[in-house]
Parts: sequence; C-alpha cells; structure tokens
Amino acid sequence: MPCLLLLHPARVLAQAEELPPELGGERPAPALPAPPPSHQPTPGALPESAAPPSFSLHNSLLLLPYLGLSLPVGDASFNVSPRFGALLGWRASDRLSLNVECDVDYGRLETGAGGQSAGADFWHGFWDPPRHYIDLTASPLLALRAGQIRLGPKLGWFTGRATDESAPISSAGLVLGFNAGLFAPYHGVTIGGMLTGSFRIFTSSAVPAGAHQSIGLLAGVLL
Repeated sequence: MPCLLLLHPARVLAQAEELPPELGGERPAPALPAPPPSHQPTPGALPESAAPPSFSLHNSLLLLPYLGLSLPVGDASFNVSPRFGALLGWRASDRLSLNVECDVDYGRLETGAGGQSAGADFWHGFWDPPRHYIDLTASPLLALRAGQIRLGPKLGWFTGRATDESAPISSAGLVLGFNAGLFAPYHGVTIGGMLTGSFRIFTSSAVPAGAHQSIGLLAGVLL
C-alpha cells in the first residue's frame, strides 16, 4: 500500500478534493444575511412627508374674547356705551368655524340724572348704565385671505333689563346681526378689530322705549 501511494499521488489528491466538506474536514463559509427589502410604497398611498398632521385639540378650538364700544342706532337719546363678550367654537375646516357667542351690550342715556346732559362728561354713567342686553347667538365665521378677514352672521336670543323707566322693565326676544373683523398674528396670538351689529325683535309684552339696535366697535384676541 505505501508503494501505491507513492506511485499515484495525483489520484489520491483528486479523491480528497471530491470528498464532501463534512468528510474532508472543511466547513462551508457562513451565509451572508440577505439585504432588507427596499420599501416600496403602496400605490395611492401618501409619502411620509405628505402624511396629514395628527389631530390637535388646540388647533380645533376657537376662542375670541373682545371688548369695545357700542353705538346706538336710531335714537339720539343714547350715548356711546361699553360692550364686551366672547365667541367659543370649533374649527370645522380651514375656512369655517362654528361658534356660539355671548355678548353684553350696555345702553347709556345721553341725559343724566336730574336732566343734566352727560355729553360734557363722557364717563358719566359709563360703568353703571341704566340698560343692558345679553345676547346668546350662533355666530359662524368664514375665514378669508389666510384668516386675516373673518365674516359671519349671528342669530339667537336676548334678554334685557332697563332701569331708566319709572319701574324696572325686563324684556326678551330674537336678535340677529353680523360680525366682520380684520386680524393679524402678533407674538404667538392673533389680534384684530371687529365690527358687530345687533338688531333686536322684542317678543315680550313690556318693551322699553328707546333704541334697541346697536353697532359695536371691538378689539379682540383670536386664540
């Protein structure tokens, strides 16, 4: 046998090469991990950069407190009076918000107690007017020009009380009107001015004399 190995070395080497790895003492090279499949977007799906923003409660709510002056319409016996209120609602879209509004509209007589004219003293009776109306209305707003312009009607119910008569008179009825405002961003909030109108239709039997319609010049903060 040793002689045969010496005489035929090539055959022995060839047989060793034909042996399987597990018998020849060699181990196969470890398999490389397959590369991860490339992400293929589903047809019709939005790319990640164009995905819609997550819902934000703050962005869906609208709050607009305001303060200003009320100008009576149709009766010269009333003077400029204070007015304040707020709108609270939900942004149904980028352009439309559905709101409820509470508005307190004072009425200040031109003639003060004892028949003295209040025209010379603007502050006479300003903070304690003899008449007021509280309006509760539905007041949707339409946003134009990237929200710089806000327009909308208002419709609802009012209650009023007058102490300028011989006896206090309570009243109630329908109120309709409008809101129109100009707004601009300032330090994280939006401020602006509003023009509002209130036109009242009395349904109660006791109706005080004097002006019941008014125009308001207001300053507000849109949050």
